[in-house]
Amino acid sequence: MRKKAVEIKLTQRQKEILERLSNSTHSELHFKLRATIILKAAEGTSNMSISKEMDINRGVVIKWCSRYATASKILEQTEADSPKKLTEKIKEVLSDEYRSGKPPKFTQEQVACIIDGIRKK
Repeated sequence: MRKKAVEIKLTQRQKEILERLSNSTHSELHFKLRATIILKAAEGTSNMSISKEMDINRGVVIKWCSRYATASKILEQTEADSPKKLTEKIKEVLSDEYRSGKPPKFTQEQVACIIDGIRKK
């Protein structure tokens, strides 16, 4: 049995910001994609339908809907306390988490030897 999709409720201001991000020609692509996912989910579109319509993995839809739903209380609080900061807070929620990336191929000692070798030439 499939898990029920997370319910997304947006305030009018949140919806306006997400629509701006989704429709902007100057927004970064990851913000456009994620804002569109949230808007479609808020309309009641199923995760499977969103993934098919946008040609993306269903797991991606689930991930961003869950993150947005988890942050909804913080977003509501931000909107109440300092509405001018809401856009930045939404972008923060829709941003990737830090990943360290691929481990380096050379140790610090090897890098020092390479640099030392270049300096001696």
